[in-house]
Amino acid sequence: MPSTMRWPQAWTWRPSRWWRVAGQRSWLGAVHYLYTKETKSSFAIEGEVPSAKRTERFVAALTRAAKFDTSDPQAFIRLQNDIVDPRYAATRWRTVQSFIGETMSDFREHVHFVFPKPEDLADLMNGWIRMMENLRDAKVDPVCAAAAASFGLCLYIHSKKATGESTASLYIRN
Repeated sequence: MPSTMRWPQAWTWRPSRWWRVAGQRSWLGAVHYLYTKETKSSFAIEGEVPSAKRTERFVAALTRAAKFDTSDPQAFIRLQNDIVDPRYAATRWRTVQSFIGETMSDFREHVHFVFPKPEDLADLMNGWIRMMENLRDAKVDPVCAAAAASFGLCLYIHSKKATGESTASLYIRN
């Protein structure tokens, strides 16, 4: 460092003091900024433009992620209801059949992927929950576990748009 830029001696020898004074506030501000930025980018990838309230709800949910219990099926429903538009509030797993596709120029649907039937979701989710327990018990790298969790839950089991599970996928990935 140039001689004109010096750490105060108290910070050099006592980093915990610096953290108490300024670091915690700065850290929380940085985390909030990055969560908000990531949320906006992720919604843009999904082709969505969330309202400010929805973004706030999602960022608030991210700040509670460390306490999220992947072994509790009701935790997923509470999560979804916390972050999606209230008109999509749910009391159970998806109840409608959905697919990913596109409308062709002659107005036919070109289907790329059909999601599992709603009546199969309970068994699939139980399997996903067991997979998460196995990943945790095996101490799998967190990045790999998040990728497996996101793919298995949100890209295979649940539809992405109609019920707001794209937001759940963003949550799991983060």
